[in-house]
Amino acid sequence: MKSKRLILAALLSTVIISACTADEGSGRGTIGEAYEATPTPAPTAEPTQAPAPTEEPVMPDIDLYGIMSEWDYEFSSGAGGWGTSLTVDPKGHFEGYYSDSEMGSTGPGYPGGTIYQCSFSGRFTDFEKVDDYIYNVTIGEIEYENTPGTNEIVDKVLYQYSEPYGLENTDKLTVFLPGCPFKNLPDGFVEWVDYCNFGASANGQYYRDHPEFLYFSGLYNPAEQYGFYSTGKAGKNHQYLINTAHLPGLKNVEAHIENDNTYYYVDEGYAALIDIENRCFKADDGADIYWKEEEFVDMCLKSTGHHPNKGSLSIFGKDYDQSSNFTKYAYINGNRSVLTFWTQGSNEDTGYYLGMFSQIPGSYNSTTDTVDPGYAYAYIIYFHPDQSPYTITALENYLTSLDFSGTPDRLSSASLDDIDEYASSYAYVTAGKDSDHINADLVELIEPEDIDKIDAYGLSEKDFEDQGWVIAGFDQDYTSYTLTDDCPMYANFSGNPFNPLLSHDEFRERLSADPDGGLMYLYFNKEGQIVFIHEVPF
Repeated sequence: MKSKRLILAALLSTVIISACTADEGSGRGTIGEAYEATPTPAPTAEPTQAPAPTEEPVMPDIDLYGIMSEWDYEFSSGAGGWGTSLTVDPKGHFEGYYSDSEMGSTGPGYPGGTIYQCSFSGRFTDFEKVDDYIYNVTIGEIEYENTPGTNEIVDKVLYQYSEPYGLENTDKLTVFLPGCPFKNLPDGFVEWVDYCNFGASANGQYYRDHPEFLYFSGLYNPAEQYGFYSTGKAGKNHQYLINTAHLPGLKNVEAHIENDNTYYYVDEGYAALIDIENRCFKADDGADIYWKEEEFVDMCLKSTGHHPNKGSLSIFGKDYDQSSNFTKYAYINGNRSVLTFWTQGSNEDTGYYLGMFSQIPGSYNSTTDTVDPGYAYAYIIYFHPDQSPYTITALENYLTSLDFSGTPDRLSSASLDDIDEYASSYAYVTAGKDSDHINADLVELIEPEDIDKIDAYGLSEKDFEDQGWVIAGFDQDYTSYTLTDDCPMYANFSGNPFNPLLSHDEFRERLSADPDGGLMYLYFNKEGQIVFIHEVPF
């Protein structure tokens, strides 16, 4: 499944390039043999003995109701002010409330309008497993505070009592647990939860931004194709920020998950010239990325121990250019996020940082009429601009692969490949014989100060008049290269700003648009396989 994310404003490249002296890789390398990953061991077979008979039905080995009790469920379109809320306790008892109103629907005795309402409670009596993340539960009992179909006038408002919208015409619900692959969710569920999640506007259009894995618990009424999303209850973190693409060459050096599920991971690579910090922490009271953007960034920087040099901090969103074609904010699965750049230190010890800060607020507190600030997330890339193996564009693209997930399985960004050496090159790239190969003609970007290369390619000053640089060496002599299984492939001009990371097949389709090939930047491992690709944004 493709991944996506935020929009990185063109401003970012301008700010960073002006601060950095180079945006080049480490040169070309030799092309070698194909790499075969170590096969995954086959799972151990489960025992075949029948369980001893009991008075109660044998349940799957999971505390399903306990997991469900950690979430507050909501069925709503996000518009019109109507909704059904539902909570579950660890024993499988549930209670909820449905409400809708039509203040313009008046009549004799009720000039204040009409409210549709249902307070209900009940319990789930059993459940069955579909797979590790999907279960069916049975509604064994349900009771109503007021009989559906009745009504009364209270304080000049007509109360129409009904069944709870979302639970009608069924005694079965499907439960989707956090971490469920998004591709396994039924369309009916996705269509409903899309109303309140997974999207943002860009360039006058609304784009869906689905995660790879569900990052909350969901309820689904299959009879009516109604979907409930949920928010995690206060007390511990329930969502995890992951990168759906691995950055080749990184090794995990720190991994901490606390009792409240906050975490701190650090991956380091290439002679410590680049590292990635992935952190979740309790947001300060009053923290609000939607309304207090600068204060939120300041809170994140202090919480992660970063102290930007004076005047070096750029917050994208705050620095939005109304005349540009980019959105004001960055997003991760529809959650507003803030892209930042800063420097830290001085002279040869200056560090360069790209940061993505985000927030998922906690539950609404009806007693205080406030929303818990929830948890903040910081994903920070440190890099050395002159010696990092990755170009600025590569790191920008890598940040677009951030996802929220309901499980902490991929908090590390370290590569699945053991890569000790890098080679890189510009290339014109076309589709290969299958999805595991591409054809590439390696080329070089020549700038006016590259005297030796200008002489080698027979260039002159006139060649640099139009753009200030020249692509040299394009002779359409294509060579077939093998892609690693987890090679990230980014297409800047894919047509959807939230979906620059493409699958192998999607990337081949993108390449088919130009018979001469698209201009890409390639990274090779020491076996000569391609481990990372990004389209050159010229």
